[in-house]
Amino acid sequence: MTKAGGNTDRRAFWYVVFLSAMFMSLMFMSRGMKTMSVGISYAIWTAVGALSTIVAGRILYHEGISWNVDSAPLF
Repeated sequence: MTKAGGNTDRRAFWYVVFLSAMFMSLMFMSRGMKTMSVGISYAIWTAVGALSTIVAGRILYHEGISWNVDSAPLF
């Protein structure tokens, strides 16, 4: 909640945004399941969620988008 800071009104706004997004996400998934199988609708729901997270990170936090992963080897 670093975006919300200490302002109570602003914090409440972000809670409402979060809860609305969660409700709409489940609503759209349930509508999609009426015409598609569970596996296909879940795959699309997951992909849209991942892409939305990338776009939100880019817009709100000015994060870069890169395919390079600099991490330690597993072994």
